This record gives sequence, C-alpha cells and structure tokens, in this order.
Amino acid sequence: MNRTLRPLFALSLLLLLGTFGCGGESTVTAPDPDGDEEEDEELAWDPLALIEIRTLMDTTHTSGFVLYFRNEIVAEGYTEEPDLFTLPDSLKEAWQATRRTATQTGFPVEDVAGVDLSVTALLVGRAVEDGLLDLAAPVNDYLGAGWSAADAATEASITVGHLVAMTSGLDLDLRRDAAPGTVWRYNEPAYRVLHRVIPAATGFDMQSITNIWLGETLGLEVAEWEARQDGSLAFYTTPRDLGLIGTMMLGRGDFEGDRVLQSTTVSSLVTPSQALNPGWGRGWWLNGRKPVIRADGEEDDRWLFPTAPDDMYLAIGDHDRFVAVIPSRDVILVRFGAWVREPDDARALEELFTLITQTAPR
Repeated sequence: MNRTLRPLFALSLLLLLGTFGCGGESTVTAPDPDGDEEEDEELAWDPLALIEIRTLMDTTHTSGFVLYFRNEIVAEGYTEEPDLFTLPDSLKEAWQATRRTATQTGFPVEDVAGVDLSVTALLVGRAVEDGLLDLAAPVNDYLGAGWSAADAATEASITVGHLVAMTSGLDLDLRRDAAPGTVWRYNEPAYRVLHRVIPAATGFDMQSITNIWLGETLGLEVAEWEARQDGSLAFYTTPRDLGLIGTMMLGRGDFEGDRVLQSTTVSSLVTPSQALNPGWGRGWWLNGRKPVIRADGEEDDRWLFPTAPDDMYLAIGDHDRFVAVIPSRDVILVRFGAWVREPDDARALEELFTLITQTAPR
C-alpha cells in the first residue's frame, strides 16, 4: 500500500456538504499471479454494497471512516459536521471537546480515548521484545514505591502484566479493591500507569518512543500524545493513521516489508491475557470469545459483536471510535465520530459489522 495519501473522491465537496463518499476506486481486486482476470473480478467488493456502507456511516454521527480490503482503501469519507441531532447535547459537547482542527489534507484529528490503550500495548510489546520490559516484574521495579494509592504490600505485588491484563485489583482511584490477578476490571487509570512505565523502561518519553517504533516505520501523519486536564495522556490521530496501525496488525507485525513487531508479539496481543475475561487480550478486545466482560463491567454470554467474524479484534474507545481487524476477510475498518446512538448501545455497530461480513469478498 502506498504510504502517500491518495486523493479522496471529491474530498473538498464532501467536506463542504457534510456527506460521505467512496474512495477514488469503488472496487479493488486482489493481485492475481496467474493473470486470471475473471477470478480478480470475483474478488472485487460490490460497489452497491460500498454505497450501503457509506449510507450507514452517513446516518450514525460519523466524522470519518476508512474501509480497507487486502491493504487497499476501497471506501472512505469525511465530514466536518456530522448530523448529531439525535444525540443529547451533553454527548455532542463531549465529542466536540475531543476534536482538533483537521489536517491540511482534510483528515479529522480526534482524541481516540480508549483506543490509546491498544496503541500503548504495541509499545509494551516492542519493549518486551527488545528486553527492556518484563511483564512478570513488579511495577515498583520501574516506578519505585508510591505510584498507586494501595497499601505497600499490595502495590509491591502488582506486575506490569497485571496492568496490561486489567487484573491489577485496583479501583479507578488506584486503591486496592481486590488481590492482584483475582478479578478483571476495565480500568483505564490503572492501565495508563504504563505511560510512566514505558518511559522508565526505555529512557524515552511516550511521544519519542511512539515516533521511533511506530511513526517512522508506518509513516503516521498524526500520532501525538497530549496531557489532559486530569494529567492523563490523550492520543490524537487520524482515521488513516489508525488504518496503518491496523494494516501492521493484519500483517502480523510486518508493514511493507519492515518488521514493526514480531509475529509472536502480535499473537500475544490478540490472545486472551487471562482466564477471567476471554474477550480481553493485551490491550485489544477480542471477538468470538464468551462470556465477555464489557467495559461497563457487565458480563455477556454472547461475543463482543455477534454479527462479526469470530477472529475480529478491535481497538475501541469512547464515542464508538475504533479500528477493527478481520484477518479471515482481509478487512480493516476505522471509524471516527460521536456515539453511534447512546453509550453501550451497540445495535448500529452490529448492523455495520453484519453488512461488512455479508458483503466482504472471500
């Protein structure tokens, strides 16, 4: 895939009118080493299906989306002002607060919230590969004592692996709630302690190490860490840049011949990290596993997204922003914007994944 930005289909018109469109090519065919053009045509994504996907995006508060098939963009669209009339004002304002000015090339830039956990997991994986970080080591080995609000004995028993697996036993204020390794809790504050561990282990701040290990190799246009008011780090990026990360994941750590992560590392990221919640890997959500404990703490005996293939895995954050990778279909889907409906209402996303699953070429 060419790292340069290919022209969008009538990009300036799309931004002006606030509507979505397919990329410059509505279909992409897979390479055919035998020159079988008939087989190529069978592998093309149906243009009518792409229009249906675009239409669904246009009605779900989406500011930008990119759909890749076999590492080529088959559809994408952007708008500066998605129609948010069905959302409460509080949700509209919350999303607006996460936005930056679009890039000069017209791509939206947003704080992707929980997606940053998955990006952090890539850095953790690389640090482990390079022998700079040990998942089995106590967090105290890197940060010293006092990094949490737990008692000294509990804190000393929490490992880097506990943070990654969401099994630290800490509550959202980093106080002891349970013994480490005994409960699973979606806990962004505890996970983001890794934003201090990684610099301590590598000698580079989060921005520098992201540039070195991801930005330079993947050619990311925007991949910036910025402090929020509460002191945590926000990760700002664009749909295309998340798509490049998804491309690397689909390539099992390889990107256009460059090795970003070892394939074994990628496998570890998208394999259950513990038995308490099989739907959580190391920073990535896993489909096809049940029961799954969702981010709100509710246990569900279904897959994360029952209408999607069981091998799909995702980085997903507030406002339904995500990058989803479906290896069995050679598909990557990125979505930016405000909540599709309401928080914890996944019906529209399930409709989207149904459409992707039913129309993706095999």
